[in-house]
Amino acid sequence: MRLMQLRSIYARFPEGEIEDHERPDFLLRGRDVLGIEVTGLHSDGGIADRRSEGAWRRAIDDARAEYERGNRPPCEVIVEWHGQPSPSRDGGVSVSQSIAATVKEIIAAIGDREVRIEYSGHRGIPLPKHVESIDVRRVDHLAEAVWDFKQCGVVPTWSPSFIQAAIDKKEQIYDRYREKCDRVWLVLLAEHDYASSWGEHTDSSRTYVYNTRFERVLVFRALSADVSELRVTTGLDLDLTSSVR
Repeated sequence: MRLMQLRSIYARFPEGEIEDHERPDFLLRGRDVLGIEVTGLHSDGGIADRRSEGAWRRAIDDARAEYERGNRPPCEVIVEWHGQPSPSRDGGVSVSQSIAATVKEIIAAIGDREVRIEYSGHRGIPLPKHVESIDVRRVDHLAEAVWDFKQCGVVPTWSPSFIQAAIDKKEQIYDRYREKCDRVWLVLLAEHDYASSWGEHTDSSRTYVYNTRFERVLVFRALSADVSELRVTTGLDLDLTSSVR
């Protein structure tokens, strides 16, 4: 649970019992009731966007389900995409079905425990539409099997306007949050599981004073366990160091 991870490393996290809720996502009951809203910090372009990533994820998951339906040897599969997979069909067959069929062909035709098909036709294996390359590795147990897709690119920097836009989306429903609690925090979560959540602060994004009614706004980079408390117009006594532990 990301909120529990945040609680363990953020020194200003108050004591109290955390309850799952909706709008805001959590309530913490201590001396008063603190609402905590958690939202993903995602870019809408550059390396990737959320819509493409969601489509890629669904295609991979569906391909794995199709492959494992036949009680076949467990394997690890890494796909490199080219383009947008979700609406595309290859000869009337979904991209997911085509990927599953390709993995079956690789497992059946190639004795190696690990193989990389670098392009369509490499080693006599045609690749489905929108698949740039595919890596397949036999594993001993199903628990070791991972199906995923590659992500690469230059990590972008977060501008003050990008972060302010993320805050503004939640600011629109701030009054609804306050109906349930005495004060509200906003956590901008950079999960780093998808490329659209990759990002780095700039000096300006750390020192900018953001316009909001949220009592505190935290940027939480989960992979590096880094918490940055932003300067906000509420006027609290903030710790303005780049990383608050």
